[in-house]
Amino acid sequence: MPATGPSILVTRPAARSDRFAQALRAQFGDDLNIVIAPVMRIESCAPPDAVPPQTDVIFTSASAVAALCDQMPAPGTAAFCVGTATTQAARAEDWQASCVGPDADALVAGLLRDPPSRPLIHMRGTHARGDVAGRLSANGVPCAECVVYRQVAETLTVPAQKLLKSASPVIVPLFSPRSARLLSDKLPPQTGDLWLVTISAAATRAWGDAPCARLVQAETPDLPGMLAAMAPLISQVRKLEGGGRAG
Repeated sequence: MPATGPSILVTRPAARSDRFAQALRAQFGDDLNIVIAPVMRIESCAPPDAVPPQTDVIFTSASAVAALCDQMPAPGTAAFCVGTATTQAARAEDWQASCVGPDADALVAGLLRDPPSRPLIHMRGTHARGDVAGRLSANGVPCAECVVYRQVAETLTVPAQKLLKSASPVIVPLFSPRSARLLSDKLPPQTGDLWLVTISAAATRAWGDAPCARLVQAETPDLPGMLAAMAPLISQVRKLEGGGRAG
């Protein structure tokens, strides 16, 4: 049977969209009308031996961890991470990982407050914000950077375009500044009633002046924060549409 509940457009890369859709249905019900339409895909481009000897690493996304999945960390190599999801991904790949903060600013502040004894290298994508390596190096904590994955833009699918033109509210969670900018640039004419949920102030800024009826920013830049920010919107859509479970 077709889904009859609130409509949600999920634009994360495919595997992450699938996991997020599962989390949404587990928390809010199976009636959600979830359309998955990634606005980008992740391609690894990690060079061989990306981690120099006697160097610790910085991971600000799980995509960087995945890009290095074929390169075993040397014993004693520390991984300083942003967020619990990235930390867990790094630990699963046998990195000695610790979570330094929920975002890049907190990570930089933490490493400046308690500098590691070895040089650092930031494993990043082609599109990255925060200038982690530059800020650390400028403040006395040597840090290089290495591009290990590409974020390749995807064409917006026909089902996604159709949903975005709907007269009913469409909830759109945005998990990065890059995805916010890509989607805002691809909006079809006569875009309908968009209710945005952004993961951070940077993602909110990246949306720019593109149209939206409502915009809510998550209180914490992680999956629990996004689910919590979406909860009242899903409840409100259910009431507008005349029923359904409250979630």
